[in-house]
Amino acid sequence: MIVMNGMLSRAVTGAATVARGVRDDQLDLPAPRDGFGVRELLGHLAWTAAMLEAPARREQPPPGRRMGVFGEEMPVAEDASPFERALGLSGRDPAWEP
Repeated sequence: MIVMNGMLSRAVTGAATVARGVRDDQLDLPAPRDGFGVRELLGHLAWTAAMLEAPARREQPPPGRRMGVFGEEMPVAEDASPFERALGLSGRDPAWEP
């Protein structure tokens, strides 16, 4: 079981409550997000949850990488910050500059 901080736990609980309340006849309605209908928004939420769950469970290869959302892991410096390490894990170069 994954322990979440309070804000994340409330967000997940709230999203799950809303998703469970959607009726079949509401799936083709527009959603507040531009370009998304209710069906697409629910699919996006499910996909995002699966993408975040795999790394939390320390599963190999996470869905995000399999689906091309993340590149291959980038090396980071030994003294890299947690943010720089997260960037490296997601396939982003922490040393990149515009």
